[in-house]
Amino acid sequence: MAGKRRLIQLFSGAFVLFGGVFLLMSSAGPLFLGTYLNYGNLAYSALDLTWILLLLTVVFILFLLSMHRLLCACHEKTVYRLRFLLVAVIGVYELFLLIVFSGVQPPEIDGGHVFMKAYHLLETNRNDASTIYFQIYPNNLPLLLIRYGLYHIFPFQSVDALLFLDHLLCMTVLNCAIFFSAKIVKMVFGLRMSVFFFVLIATCFPLFFYSLYFYSDTLMIMMPPLLIYLWMRYEQGNKHYGVLFCLLLAAGCVIRQNLILFLPALIIYLLLQKRMKQVLILSVVTLGALLIMQNSVVQLAEGMHLKSNDRVKMPTTHWIMLGLSEQGRYNYKDFQRTFNKETQEEKRKVTTDEIKKRLHEKSIGALVSLWFVKAFRVYADGSMGYYWYLGNTSTHSLMYDYLIGGQRALFLLIIQAFHCANLFFLLCSALRSYRKKQIDTDLLLQIMLFGNFVFYIFVWEAEPRYALLFFFPFLIMNCYGVSRLQQWLSEKRQMHRSLWPITSQRAAHLLVILLLAVTVFHFRAITQESDVQYRYAINQNQRKGSLQARVSLNQNVSQTFYADRSFDHISLGMSRSKGEGTYQVTLRSRSGDEGQTKRFTKHDLKRGTLSDFNFVRPFRGKKKYVLTVSMIGNQQQSYLDLAIHGKGLFEQRDLYRGGSLRVNGRMLEGKDLQFRAYLRDTRPYLSTTSYFAFVSILLLMIILFADVYRDPAEVLRHMPPDPA
Repeated sequence: MAGKRRLIQLFSGAFVLFGGVFLLMSSAGPLFLGTYLNYGNLAYSALDLTWILLLLTVVFILFLLSMHRLLCACHEKTVYRLRFLLVAVIGVYELFLLIVFSGVQPPEIDGGHVFMKAYHLLETNRNDASTIYFQIYPNNLPLLLIRYGLYHIFPFQSVDALLFLDHLLCMTVLNCAIFFSAKIVKMVFGLRMSVFFFVLIATCFPLFFYSLYFYSDTLMIMMPPLLIYLWMRYEQGNKHYGVLFCLLLAAGCVIRQNLILFLPALIIYLLLQKRMKQVLILSVVTLGALLIMQNSVVQLAEGMHLKSNDRVKMPTTHWIMLGLSEQGRYNYKDFQRTFNKETQEEKRKVTTDEIKKRLHEKSIGALVSLWFVKAFRVYADGSMGYYWYLGNTSTHSLMYDYLIGGQRALFLLIIQAFHCANLFFLLCSALRSYRKKQIDTDLLLQIMLFGNFVFYIFVWEAEPRYALLFFFPFLIMNCYGVSRLQQWLSEKRQMHRSLWPITSQRAAHLLVILLLAVTVFHFRAITQESDVQYRYAINQNQRKGSLQARVSLNQNVSQTFYADRSFDHISLGMSRSKGEGTYQVTLRSRSGDEGQTKRFTKHDLKRGTLSDFNFVRPFRGKKKYVLTVSMIGNQQQSYLDLAIHGKGLFEQRDLYRGGSLRVNGRMLEGKDLQFRAYLRDTRPYLSTTSYFAFVSILLLMIILFADVYRDPAEVLRHMPPDPA
């Protein structure tokens, strides 16, 4: 027994180390990111931004603790009303996203390939569309079948309607994850903590933004809390929940393979309890169901002409090799290294050899540095990179700019501060386990998260969205941390009854002074000093394929588009050129009431990037336009190749559906120029009203803390005991 408690303590100590490192990286991130961080007028330096982040983190921690203590002081009927209010707030969040960001479309990568193939399968004349993406990455076949099944049940003709259906399904899955997580918290702590869990959820903004991206990470986000709930019901004596648990775990592993990390975590948990019989039954039933389901998916896919191809399929070692690359992430060079080999044996050999080579060549210091980079990418970034996958949109509103687009710096700062607060509570939860040394649900969650940490930091490739899969167990663990912290504060209050109110009030006064100082210090930079902001009407900045749009003496290129807002700049991408020809870009409205022309040579463009053309008068929004590039003069041997988004290795996709590319009037289906249309808007980052509204919200949080912690004697009656 003593050995088991010692083992739990060692494990909890390791978890505390991970949690501490993540918290340090998250809170001091601006210092390490350096030039990679774009904060504009929000701060004067990386150090200044770090101090702001730390201040916000402290305010948010005290606000969340105050909300929990306030719930503990409320009457039960009031708690029920607050639960209804918080559920309504979450519903408003989701409705807001569905309406305001309805123009968000799948990105060019991953989820975009799944969408295009599912859409093609709906069309009888497109069943021969490219399937090479699913031959390379057959792990995405189950997701394709789900998406196709969804479209088959709701066969909308409009692409926008299908994408709305995607968003609706992802939000439904997210709500299921919230529901089962809240039930788990209620089973462990009671009603009040389950309502507080809704407060935690309401501050995790990236969760809601990710519901606009249909992929295995977002679709399987509900599986860990659902499985934990089923396991807890099984341990209460409901045996049929055990079978359902095994079947759902197997189904989840088919869709999102890395969910298999749940199984060894549970086995270790059972071994600590010496429940060998359950380990054997759990393993056999789950792995047997997994094998059957995988074979069923393969057969179903082959019936839809989606056959596997070992010549191009990536072996498992490919992702391990990616995990040892410069930043531990996907890169084209490593993709080509594996893809160019003809057989599975050759692919496995080249990746295995490269893994051995990198391990041999990297010093201990280089490996540790790489592990820190991967840890930062997956666990220290509070945004989880949601904006990477929402960049393809047909509407560029001001709200889009400040929440997803180029002006998102303040929103990311708020997200990061809440993430630091959550990591602080995670650390408190780990310290609780280190002290208790008991086998409970908190320990199971720790084992699960610990395996997740080890896997993505030391073994697999690292992407920020990988934190999504086990994010809800992370939040459930935070409830243990909040409970333990509140118990500790109550003990301190009992020991220093006379000094406690004075201490809490002084802390509140100090925070108010610091906040007002930061507010005054940054007022001018944020609300008065103007900076250039880009208001995009069109942002088709993707290029793909070997084909280019050639402009020559006998050939002109035009691109039609619809601008939803006014613009005065156009950007074009150049691939290559020859000669000293003179060209002109002509932009006119389809109605013929607006038009302007600019002359240029190849020296006015930069190869491999977008080059800008500014016009004298802005063009009005809510209109259709034609952009034409032609040669003037008589330079027979000269030409200019403009970059386009065409067909690369995978399927041909019309990434910009608001217009089309034409060469000498002939439309090139599914292809578009690489171009932008935007307005250079010189203005402060925030208006004075918005700035003071944000500061006022922070002041209200501090006032809530000062009020709740002034005399918390009434709270102790409802404070839940430690679950242990």
